[in-house]
Amino acid sequence: MKERILAAIVIVYALLAGSNSVFAKGCGDIIIADMNWATAQITTAVDAYILSEGFECNVEFSSTDVIPALASMRDTGKPDLIPELWINAVLPQIEQAVASGSIKLAGEVLADGGVQGWWIPSYIATAHPEIKSIADALARPDLFPSPNDESKAALHNCPIGWECQIATANLFQAYGATEAGFELINEKSAAGLNASLATAYETNVGWLGYYWTPTSLLGRYEMVKLDDAVAHNSQQWEECTSIEQCGDPKPNAWPSNSANSLVSQAFAENEISATSYVSSRQWTNSILNLLLAWRANNQASSEEVAQHFLLEHENLWTQWVPSDVSARLKVALKSGMSPSGDDEQ
Repeated sequence: MKERILAAIVIVYALLAGSNSVFAKGCGDIIIADMNWATAQITTAVDAYILSEGFECNVEFSSTDVIPALASMRDTGKPDLIPELWINAVLPQIEQAVASGSIKLAGEVLADGGVQGWWIPSYIATAHPEIKSIADALARPDLFPSPNDESKAALHNCPIGWECQIATANLFQAYGATEAGFELINEKSAAGLNASLATAYETNVGWLGYYWTPTSLLGRYEMVKLDDAVAHNSQQWEECTSIEQCGDPKPNAWPSNSANSLVSQAFAENEISATSYVSSRQWTNSILNLLLAWRANNQASSEEVAQHFLLEHENLWTQWVPSDVSARLKVALKSGMSPSGDDEQ
């Protein structure tokens, strides 16, 4: 299914190829889905600013969630744009909507995809360049002391109840971590997992555990993902790695997640230049991590993060839009305009 979806993205790119080289035509009224997770809020705010100030669209927001937004776009053509949707969790619904022609996949938001796995602090990786893989880290239990028992090493697991908790426990067994001198610490909450990493980092102590990106924490603390040293086996993952108390788990690479932008059929047909922008708009986990951290550190709104991004990364976003749109955005940023067109106070 995912291969067919990727093929659909390629078709959209082909249809829009070269449209960034021409001037943007006038843009009408558009409704953007406003999801409730942090990365989507930032992506939405960046899109709103560029579409309103650059493409001169009349932007409205629709507070929604994944399934309602998909159903509404499929059945009514609204919202016009879903800036960020993690498609792995809703592949059947996405495939049906794309096949019907009611929804178009406009491109991937993250150039390197959503990344998850086992990580170590960058200062450990720098001090011990020989540690590159999970097996390398497990061979050095002395570098990753357990906060519960100094005679043991520790691997910090996902919060209880998360799917990744089961996978980490199975991989802990598959890699022989107990025999290597490690204990598995099942964190009670995301806050507990974050605190264990932050405490280790701020005291310059070794830490080994599950984490993911994009997140604000990895924008604040530089971490290095360990190489799984094996390819991802989806069948093994579905039949054993992700199943609680799997009898004989094997080493397996963590799957990558895809975050995509979706547009309605009408938007893709009527707003070709704006759709081309959405298809071109792509950044990396490292940039998004820094934006998430900047928002947390400055207690900033998503709109403030969007303007911060546009001011700090002009060399990137100017590649996404036609020259006339770029010129209007630069004027708006210089004058301190908000996405609604009002002067900031």
